[in-house]
Amino acid sequence: MIDAELTERKRLMRWSGWFCLINFLIITGMLARFLKYANETEGLLQSFYLVSALSGHACSLVMVVFLAVLLLPVLLLPRQFLVKPLGIVAATIGIVILQIDFAVYCQYRFHINGMVIDLLVNGGSDIFEFSRSTWIVGLLTIAGVVVVEVLISKAAWALAVRTFRVKIKGILAVLGFLMILSSNLIHAFADATYFRPITAMTRHLPLYHPVTAKTFLESHGFVDLNENWKLNRLASEKNVSNTINYPLTPLTFKDVKPLMNIVFIVVDSWRYDALNETVTPHVFKFLNDENAMTFDNHISGGNATRSGIFSLFYGMFGTFWTCMETEQIGSVFIDTLIDKEYQMGVFASARLTEPAFNQTVFRSMPDLRLFSDGDNAWERDLDMVSDWEEWLTNRSEKKPFFTVLFFDAAHSITFPPDYKQRFEPMVKSVDYHKLKNDYDPVPLVNRYKTSLHFIDSQIGNVLERLKAEDCLKDTVILLTSDHGQEFNDNKNNYWGHSSNYTKYQLQVPLVIHWPGRMGKNYAHLTSHIDVVPTMMREVLGCTNPASDFSNGKSLFDTSERRWLCSGGGLSDHAIIEKERITALFNTGGYEIYTPEYNVMKGAKLNPEIVKETISETSRFNK
Repeated sequence: MIDAELTERKRLMRWSGWFCLINFLIITGMLARFLKYANETEGLLQSFYLVSALSGHACSLVMVVFLAVLLLPVLLLPRQFLVKPLGIVAATIGIVILQIDFAVYCQYRFHINGMVIDLLVNGGSDIFEFSRSTWIVGLLTIAGVVVVEVLISKAAWALAVRTFRVKIKGILAVLGFLMILSSNLIHAFADATYFRPITAMTRHLPLYHPVTAKTFLESHGFVDLNENWKLNRLASEKNVSNTINYPLTPLTFKDVKPLMNIVFIVVDSWRYDALNETVTPHVFKFLNDENAMTFDNHISGGNATRSGIFSLFYGMFGTFWTCMETEQIGSVFIDTLIDKEYQMGVFASARLTEPAFNQTVFRSMPDLRLFSDGDNAWERDLDMVSDWEEWLTNRSEKKPFFTVLFFDAAHSITFPPDYKQRFEPMVKSVDYHKLKNDYDPVPLVNRYKTSLHFIDSQIGNVLERLKAEDCLKDTVILLTSDHGQEFNDNKNNYWGHSSNYTKYQLQVPLVIHWPGRMGKNYAHLTSHIDVVPTMMREVLGCTNPASDFSNGKSLFDTSERRWLCSGGGLSDHAIIEKERITALFNTGGYEIYTPEYNVMKGAKLNPEIVKETISETSRFNK
């Protein structure tokens, strides 16, 4: 009895190997179809990466099914009537999902997720119009996959019961591991060297997330990010085809003379209610300027720096980040400024290589300043302002200028040790492991306020310097943040940012000094995606509709919005409505919350709004 069970277990283990191997070949072919939307492969390295990525990823997917579905039954209950049907069902479900994902990707250029599945099941014709023939084809496809998997199961069993041993499975398993390893190593170096032909392929494959290691490779001396970026930017000046239509049509401009200067002052982690006379006195005083406008219901394009900055400078939802990064497509706003011969100066406290703003937002800028000097954020903020003052002094007064200052001390919640203005009681340092639901946030909030007060003092210096240079009369000055900062405001144990889509993590200040426009407080809902359309039309004279290059509209358009998209790229994102938040997770699932981020039990997706969202987040895809 024991010998018979042992023999059956060995046979089922061999059957599992053959069954997985045959399905591996099928899945590899199915994955290869997604690459029809990538650029053509050129060169030996790209060809090898394509082969290793496809085979390695297919191997990973098959191994997940083997380990999660087949291994335990084979070891504990080695019975054909149990193991074989499990394998057939698992393989059928996997292949059908891949087929559905391919159909979705062909039309919308995003991969299937929990929201799409819910709409397929519950949305019906409100979202997807399925004809009778479509249903018939779909059902026949599923039936066909079942038949194929049954035949594969029989073929695998015939191979498994043969008396001689075949070592090919072991060799192929080793090759599969080597393909996984090599594709990830190649991608890590391609990412660190900004080699677009490699990185641009990855986003097309479902569930594929190869490793990146810029910081590790640079810290160990394998790469020089600054030099690699410069070389790659110069080497790719030639026209390279993209898989995205951005802008949708060529941009046209009316002649605007003289062009105004533009200054963006961005404070990392500056929440909407931290702009007041006590915490930010210099900015608050600036509001009294007759040309200063405030937008009191303004939300960032994300709850993290990547999507917040991306949406601010592209005027697009953060869901487009991955495409823009992997294909290294710059912002049309920045490109336009360069075309109009603006003097460009970008000064950031944190490095511009993580996230990769140097190969996205500011990709077109020559001699981009990638980092500031200093051991901590407040030192880098001071170094940044010092370098900016030197740049402003040396600029030419014959041409307009565009400059960005991106402060970081509030993100790190830090300031100089001898900084006098402090809010008490205040913690000496941030002990993140202590942040729990019963933790008193007041001392931490006071430290945060002190860091903002320090930044405000530096902004005061910047504004005074602009005034001394007589720039206020012809300079648009915009002050905002990349995202907010939460201190367990809703008592759900959320701290910081990147964790939810409440107003505490999304809503940020927006102040604009605009010569020629009277100061005013605006209360309508605005977003970071509205900044670029406003600047392109009102400052630079673009005559195209905003929809040609943006998901946003003019900041001065007070028409009602029913929804906004926030987040995206390599992270979760959400559909923000007035009374609820639909969070879509990168794992594929979704959840619907109240504005206080409590789960709305029994809530269902709004098909009409979801349809609009899908359309907007795929509008620029080829």
